[in-house]
Formats: sequence, C-alpha cells, structure tokens
Amino acid sequence: MLRVCFVLSVCLGGIVVVSSARVGSVSARVERSSVRVGLGSVRVGPASARFGRATADYRYGVIFDAGSSGTRVHVYRWDQKNLPTKTDDMTEMMVTGTQRVRPGISSYVTNPESVKSDLVVLLNSAASVVPMELQDSTPVYLKATAGMRLLEPDGVDAIFDQINDLFEDSSRNPFKFERGWAKVISGEEEGVFGWITVNFLTGRFDSNSDQETVGALDLGGASTQITFAPEGQIFAHLFPLSIAGNRYDLYTNSYLKFGLDQFRLQLYQLLYDQASDKNAYIDNPCDLAGFNVTEDIGENRIAKVKGTGNANQQCGALVRQLLVLDDTCYTEPCGIVGVYQPPVGGTVFYGTSALYFTSSGIGAIPRNGGFTSVDNIQARTDIFCNRPWADAEAELGDFAQNYCIGGHYITALLGDGYEIDTAADDKVFITNDINGVGTGWALGSMIYELYLLNIQFNVDVSASSHVTTTPIIVLLVAAFIQLV
Repeated sequence: MLRVCFVLSVCLGGIVVVSSARVGSVSARVERSSVRVGLGSVRVGPASARFGRATADYRYGVIFDAGSSGTRVHVYRWDQKNLPTKTDDMTEMMVTGTQRVRPGISSYVTNPESVKSDLVVLLNSAASVVPMELQDSTPVYLKATAGMRLLEPDGVDAIFDQINDLFEDSSRNPFKFERGWAKVISGEEEGVFGWITVNFLTGRFDSNSDQETVGALDLGGASTQITFAPEGQIFAHLFPLSIAGNRYDLYTNSYLKFGLDQFRLQLYQLLYDQASDKNAYIDNPCDLAGFNVTEDIGENRIAKVKGTGNANQQCGALVRQLLVLDDTCYTEPCGIVGVYQPPVGGTVFYGTSALYFTSSGIGAIPRNGGFTSVDNIQARTDIFCNRPWADAEAELGDFAQNYCIGGHYITALLGDGYEIDTAADDKVFITNDINGVGTGWALGSMIYELYLLNIQFNVDVSASSHVTTTPIIVLLVAAFIQLV
C-alpha cells in the first residue's frame, strides 16, 4: 500500500509539474516578449520599412471595422518576435483595391445573406497585401459597433450566421478564423480600443516614456464613449487592462443612441412630441435657417423639420434636456442620464471621429487637429449656427447639417456632462490622425488582441499542453492497476 501511495504521489506530482511547466513556459515567453518589445523598426503608417527582410520575420493581422454606416478593412504588420509598444513596432499596410464598403452590415437585417458579397470584396483586398505563405496563419477579425447594438438579437444572430459561414469557408477566406472572432463588441471595448490607439500613437506605452496616459473621447454615429484612467478608486464601469508590462485601471462608458446621428434623431422625436400640429413643419433651432427635411423618426411617425438657427440659445437648452443632467444619480458622481463617472481631474483628452469633423467644420480647430477649449467650441458654434444653410452647404457640403447641433451637443456633453474645465485650452486635443495614422479603435483592437492572444500566436506549447495530462493520467491508472 505504501508503494501504491508513493507511485500515486509521484504521478500526481508529475501532473502538477507539467501543469506548472505549461504556465511557467507561457509566462516566461510573455516576459521575454515584453523584454524584447521595442527592438523592431516597423512604423505605423505607410508600409515602407524593411521590405528586404524575409516575410517569416513578420506577422500580420486583419481587422474589419463594421461601423454603422459602412465596413472598412485594416491590415497590420509587426515583428513576430516583439509585442508592439511604440509606433516603430507596427505598420498599417496600404490596402490596394476596395478598403471600405457601404452600407453598414446592420442594413442587411432583412436579407442577411447579402452581407457576404460586400465582405468578400474586402477579404480579397486584404489578401492582396498579406503574403500568400502567411495568410493561413494571419488572424482575421470582424468587429461591429453601435449600429448592430441597435438591432434585435435575432437580427444580429442572422447576420452573424452568414458572416461566420463566409469566414469559415477557406475557398473564400484565406485567413485564420475562429468562432468568436466575428462579433459585436461592447461599447466598453470600443472605448478601450480607442484609448489604446491614442496612447499607443502618442508613445505612452514606450518604456522610455514617463508621460501620463491621455483619455479618449469618441463620438460616432450611434454611440459615444469616454475612457480614461482616473485618480482614486473606480466604483463602476471598470476595465482593467495590462499592456506593455503595465496595468491600467480604466473607467470606460459608452452611451448607446448618443452618437451624433442618433442624438439628432432623439432631438427630432422630442420636437415632434412637443408639436401641436404633427403635420406642419416643426421649427428646429439646432438646424440652420433654410434647411428643411422630412424624417422618418420611427413608430410610424414622420417629422417635417424646418431649421431656424440658434435663436436665443434655444438649441443648447434642447440638447441639455436630452442629456438629462438632473437625472437621479444612484452612484455618485454622475455624468449624463444619471450614469456614474469619476471626476476627470487634470486628464488630457483626445477627441476623435465626429468630435473632429464638427470642430474642424466650425473652425474651432485647424484641419490637422489641435488643442481647443470647450468655450471656444461653443463660441464657434454660435457663429456657425447663425449662417444661412445655403452658404454653409456651398462651402462645406451636406455634412454641414450636423455642425450646428453637433457643436451644441459637444459643448454640453464635454462641459456639463463630463465636467471638463470649459475654459482650459490644454485639456482637449481633437484630431482625426496622429502623425498620419488614423485614431480609430481598429489599431487599438489589434494591439489588444496581440497582448491577449500572444500565447496562441507566438508560443508553440499551447497545442501540445492540451494533451500532456492525458498520457500521464493513463500511466497513473495503469501503474495503480499493476500495483493492486
């Protein structure tokens, strides 16, 4: 019996040792990768560096950014020996052919199978950039944002059944794909990915940098996000993140239906509900004088809206009404609609997407981006909202219809909602790119996946480790039977 116990203990010990070895090997590999980070010289931007090296020295990744209005493909390349911490460590490849298709995938809810034809075009474009011998090891992700979050679950499932069917078909998708790599990302993920992008592009993850991280503000068509690393504890909406050898406790929150397009829809719904005559044109101080539109606002309601310009600051009052700044706050302090948000303190924020297009459109920032204050955005908005629609459209095109409501919305959101110092001219930097690289969330998503799945992409022990314990258990049972 003593001999049996000895064999059992040895065999069980072997299991523990093997399991520990697996974790230890993974940890060691991740540590070594972290140590080697920064040795590459590939640059985020046009793919122009180190083409002389063998393709085996690089890894590639493909991201489909499935937004509310369209889907764009991004292809990234990095040194296979290093996890990226600075812009020199990663390249966004120049995709030949079609880079973006319209409309967004949510538009296919009534005919889900049709989504495949658009995505095949983007797959072919990505395949023209990634070397053929690396395509079957190159991961491809499709990540959809707030446009899909607005659909009913059955509609979402129907569309993603078709997307999964396409991506799992090796005759049409040459890249590595697994179930779960095509999905609707949460608003919190979208915010964090955007935060990673701006901090990566500004060098905050570089081991030689001693700069504080910056916050990220994203205003899309269907949702808006705020993400930053506050001082003190976070009571809700916490997203812990480990990247480049450091841990960051982030506050992140996404407001669905508070993207600029959806916020405009909310405004039209409010004006329609308040109107005494539902069939007549409704005055809207958030649209320029001379702008008229007939809009389907849902639930069998058609709103006819006539712009009047920013008379008596009426637009700002309507915007703040929709932000519900006085809503019940159950976990203090709160931002908009009674949602908890810690104080921003001295955080510097980078604003992107519609924050950029609106602010540059009204002249609150240069075309290449820059610092501005909330008060400056408000002042420029007031001037813009007094312009006739015909003049604004002639100069700025159809998008000018968003700038009056957009300016009022941004100033109320940032100043009253997020409580960023409205007079400070060094707290909000608004841009569409950093050193020529787009500030969208796709880059941050790719970096996130690299750190999350570094074991899968760079360590060979994972496959074998899944079966290592099986023969040990068999040996244990056999030894026990013989001894008995």
